[in-house]
Amino acid sequence: MELHFGYLNVPAVGISLLGQHGYDSLMQDLKPDEHAIFIIATGQESFKGSGFVRGGIYDRVQVRQDPVTFTFRDTDYLNLYHLQPADAPAFKESAIFIVRSADFNPAWPWQLTVLANKSDKENGIKTFVHFDQELWLPARYLEGGRPHVERPQAAWKAIWANQKVEIALFGLVLAFAAFMYSRRDWLVRRSSRKHKPWIAVPRHLLWIASVGFIGFYLKAQPSITQVMTWFHSILHQWKWELFLSDPFIFVFWWFIIISVALWGRGVFCGWLCPFGSLQQLALSLGKRIGLKRFQSLLPKRLHDKLKWIKYAVFFVLLGVSFFSMETAEHLAEIEPFKTTFLVGVWNRTWPFWLFIGAILGWSFLSERPYCKYICPLGAGLAIPSKLRLFGLKRKQECTTCHACASGCGSHAIDAAGKIDQTECMQCLDCMILYYDDHACPPLVKERKTREKSGQPLTAINGAGYFISLDSVRQTLSDKAAEQRTRS
Repeated sequence: MELHFGYLNVPAVGISLLGQHGYDSLMQDLKPDEHAIFIIATGQESFKGSGFVRGGIYDRVQVRQDPVTFTFRDTDYLNLYHLQPADAPAFKESAIFIVRSADFNPAWPWQLTVLANKSDKENGIKTFVHFDQELWLPARYLEGGRPHVERPQAAWKAIWANQKVEIALFGLVLAFAAFMYSRRDWLVRRSSRKHKPWIAVPRHLLWIASVGFIGFYLKAQPSITQVMTWFHSILHQWKWELFLSDPFIFVFWWFIIISVALWGRGVFCGWLCPFGSLQQLALSLGKRIGLKRFQSLLPKRLHDKLKWIKYAVFFVLLGVSFFSMETAEHLAEIEPFKTTFLVGVWNRTWPFWLFIGAILGWSFLSERPYCKYICPLGAGLAIPSKLRLFGLKRKQECTTCHACASGCGSHAIDAAGKIDQTECMQCLDCMILYYDDHACPPLVKERKTREKSGQPLTAINGAGYFISLDSVRQTLSDKAAEQRTRS
């Protein structure tokens, strides 16, 4: 249905549409506090509805001016046979409805509401919707112009306005993480396998901020339930208000989407996820209290089998959500996020305590066990990580060298030296070795060869090798020739 409507009492509007004679006739028939509204429409459906045939009620159209709703009976209806303007759009039906109330104020904004419903063929259940369009007379039609109207602010806008400081601080944390990771090449060049404060200090600061500020204070832990909500919103009805109601989750997800597209899931999962950060801090604390000798990873073969569990969990939850979102949300308690940050462990029963206690207890002895083997959110983010724009660097020798793989806490480097970006947590340890001439076997070999022959150690280029001496000699020769030419 395509529908046009307006307020006829305004002389400029009424005369334009009805002509002088039609307008004068209408105004003579109207009593004080009565208002004429015209509606013309075309399309498959009728705005008149079917109720007026049975009981004289037009059940499809209403006028709303908060907090009052005006409905129309057959006595409020006038025929509208013709519109005066020659360029009036073609229409299928038309009518004039009379609002008979002193409560209606034409100088104030009001809405025309069209009601509709449809029946489910299988169960006969009706679904009702309404379409609203506001009309506010232009200021030129009102003596003194439009009155000042204070509209109630949308709930999500009030939430954002009341949390400006927290949103700004949250944005700074995300920006700091993105900046530090974007400068990873600069950071790893200033680090070594045994001394890496440029990596360790920023990451520990981010882990602490993630757990304390983002997790416990803001309660902004992304969850698989939000991913399921996205899928259903895309398939059924997308409402921005639903996602804008939590500004931190909204901003966080935009950061996740952009960072996954650029670098893969590791920036969020490895640097900023509150529960992932909690596990990482537990591992660091374990080292400080003397548990380092007990800390180890599962064997790579076992890891390669167990890592698929999280993908199975992800697809099971997503599949169940299409049959019952309520059931899927119950099953999503496999995520310990709600218990840890939103509800609080002390407000849950003993099975939740046992589950979280087991995860954190294991985290003192091994790196991020939940992230590696159970987390459905990590699995959901790992899938698009295959399409990231930028990955970590590798060398030709990486296919036979296992120096990086032996130290990878994520077991993300295979026997061929290839990094699995869907499993990588972007710890950057392999990138530190990439430039470390005391740890990377190809660089160690080249360094020792040069030192033995008395050759200078040149800078390491972006490909991870010492700059060729022939290249240096040629550059020096070119500069000398240029100076001779100038002199």
